[in-house]
Amino acid sequence: MMSRLKRLFGLRLFGLQLFGVLTLLTLTLAFAPKAYSQITINIFDFDGTLVEDRQSRDGAFNPNFILFRNNTRLNLLQEVAVGPEVVEVGQQDLEKIKPYLAAGEGRPGAIGRTAKLESGLQIKPGEYFLRNPDSFKFFREAPAGENYLLQQFQAAEHLARESGQKLFGPAWAYFVELCKTPEGARTIAISTARGHSEREWAEFFDHLVKEGYIEHKPATRRIFNMTRPEFDRFNGMGGALGGDPWNIPERKSGHFGEILLDLRNVPVPEARPGEARILHDVRFFENSPENLEALQRVSRRIIFADASPTRVTLINVGLTTDVREARERGRPEVAVLEPGSAVFTSGRRESFLLPSKPQTNAMVSSDAPSAPVTVRSCEGLFTIQGVK
Repeated sequence: MMSRLKRLFGLRLFGLQLFGVLTLLTLTLAFAPKAYSQITINIFDFDGTLVEDRQSRDGAFNPNFILFRNNTRLNLLQEVAVGPEVVEVGQQDLEKIKPYLAAGEGRPGAIGRTAKLESGLQIKPGEYFLRNPDSFKFFREAPAGENYLLQQFQAAEHLARESGQKLFGPAWAYFVELCKTPEGARTIAISTARGHSEREWAEFFDHLVKEGYIEHKPATRRIFNMTRPEFDRFNGMGGALGGDPWNIPERKSGHFGEILLDLRNVPVPEARPGEARILHDVRFFENSPENLEALQRVSRRIIFADASPTRVTLINVGLTTDVREARERGRPEVAVLEPGSAVFTSGRRESFLLPSKPQTNAMVSSDAPSAPVTVRSCEGLFTIQGVK
């Protein structure tokens, strides 16, 4: 537990730079003054959250996936597949044809349906399938000398300039605001279904700075690529949720739960009489309904048991239809949970998605006016707020 956060979040104690929240515990000996810290972490999903990949939102970000032809004919109704052996399709094409793909080699897909891809190629989706891990090649680590992440972003940049399509997702403005100071950038983590290397992320952030998108780079050690082997401990391969061999909701929520439990070992300052309890502040920007549901489930279990002195805020940046359906199922657009509570209160998403500068008391719970959620200034985050 200690080594896990040690790699992630920098803290300053008496002018020394420490690499890890829980490193404080090793310095807080029995006869030493007790060190306190109030930690803020902003966790962002990537695709659909920081960059816009959804066709319904006119997204320019459109990474490719690889489809493989199913050469097994299972019955007389199924025609012999005659299309290309391998087809590259963009994210937006894949979302449209995914329900009609074959479930795997030797397993039938939709019969008689034809789809025209953005490239102009016509295929029969039922003759193709996603093969793990080869179909997700461009979501994984690239060979030396290449950078799939940066290539995808640069292609989207070009398309956005030429067509006017949207390059950035709904949480981008808040991300940029945090990157205006080193302290703000140090609060940023990214939890993504991708599997790129630290080198690729470092080159991507270098590009963002060079092109003037951001001023300060987030730390690559706080990029959590859920399809990399280090996250196999949550569910291994062969997860559920059709077409998701890694079961991303289980991986994201399992890792998020670890962060919350680790924070219980970072003592927060005592509140003055009459003041609200001081808590760590962890915010997660996510667009996937399945991921949000899993994150909410883990948060409720840990925070309701008061197992972590942390305020959890889950910001749903999904499609309008997803947000509406989530609200009907008891998940607010902005869901806030504090220790000892089993109920998520709701807030205003706009406070996070359209900030002009770091704000204080920017979002207030509409269901519980007496329980505001404070968005603190970026200054001083991940530093010791006091000792003794």
